[in-house]
Amino acid sequence: MIINKSYKFRLYPDEDQVNSLLQHIGNNRFLWNKLVEFNKKYKEINNTIPNQCILQKEIVNIKKEHEFVKLSHSQPLQINAKRLHEVNVKSIKAKTIKERNKKIAIANTKPTKYRNKCVKNALNYSLPNFKKKSDMSGSLFYPQNFKLKKSRVFLAKLGWIKYIKHRNIQGNIKSVTLIQHGLKWHISVCTEVEIELNKNPLKNLIGIDVGLKEFATFSDGTSVTNPRTIHKFKNKLAKQKKKLAKMKFTKNELCSNRDKQKEKIRRTYSKITNTRKDFLHKLTHDMINKYDGFFIETLDIKNMLQNNNSRTNRNINDVSWYEFCEMLKYKSKWNNKVFYQIDKYFASSQICNKCKNKQNMPVNIREYNCDVCNTSIDRDLNAALNILEEGLNTAGTAGINACGDETLVSSMKQEKREILQAIA
Repeated sequence: MIINKSYKFRLYPDEDQVNSLLQHIGNNRFLWNKLVEFNKKYKEINNTIPNQCILQKEIVNIKKEHEFVKLSHSQPLQINAKRLHEVNVKSIKAKTIKERNKKIAIANTKPTKYRNKCVKNALNYSLPNFKKKSDMSGSLFYPQNFKLKKSRVFLAKLGWIKYIKHRNIQGNIKSVTLIQHGLKWHISVCTEVEIELNKNPLKNLIGIDVGLKEFATFSDGTSVTNPRTIHKFKNKLAKQKKKLAKMKFTKNELCSNRDKQKEKIRRTYSKITNTRKDFLHKLTHDMINKYDGFFIETLDIKNMLQNNNSRTNRNINDVSWYEFCEMLKYKSKWNNKVFYQIDKYFASSQICNKCKNKQNMPVNIREYNCDVCNTSIDRDLNAALNILEEGLNTAGTAGINACGDETLVSSMKQEKREILQAIA
């Protein structure tokens, strides 16, 4: 089976190369903004979205009109037409339109002071937006015309640039992407790797219940403490933002104190992101080495963010459930492990794992006391056991397996029998 892998490395360009990179990133951003502007005019005149061919022709016209755009390589520029077309197609889908109307309805209920801004943001939901230079972010995609040698990478019209190769690259290299994060530069190498399917029987499957008090609770009784990353940097961020708010904006100064302060805030946010990803990578790596398969609940995070207060929303965003699921999903695929998400409407917290009695369970109640069989068990552990059993019941019938044959279904049936005997 062929899978895709990507490797991210830190780039260390010299001063001249940084200036060249900024020029190319700026040209790419300028071209995108011109295409978005053309896209809006085209929709107003023709009452339809332009296809990719029309957008590519417009790139040629922009190059003729603005000679400095030709300093950049053609391939990183041409990919903008494809990406803009994909955004356009997504924006007119029925699901997107329904979500946009829902956001507009919510925005109209906001206080008068914030209503206009909220409605404007809702109207622009999933539509292509202009890019800002002040964001200090961008990327250059190279499907061809690149070379990788030891600790150097060659890119067309940029030359050789040093990077830190902290691990070996496996598989056939298909493309590279240059990424800007403030004053830091990275390169992402995308490869295709062929892996062998593992047909060994599965012995250790677990159900996972995620939460805010405990980051995750496993059906074997193990729990993972929530790191609460944002709380470690909360005071530092508040001080930095307060200092930035007091600074005056100087339009003509190239590197003002305000810009330096914004870079400090950007580095703090980068530190938060890296700390959070480090925790998730280490956790998922240990799980992949220890277990053979994972069943996890499907969470409607968008809906949860709309129905809670700002403090709870901040904690939900900080815990990164979606990123955790995505990491576990692709790592399971790489290592021939089972990964299955149960239906989001399955009431895992309300069902007794022994007698299957269903009762209301408010969020503040952390112990599940069954009214029928008098079972007393931790709320999260009870949910994890229910998720595991539901996954064993539905995953095999859905035909979801990592082995490519019927060995998974039989292994899951055996695993289910052993689990039911253990909790009986």
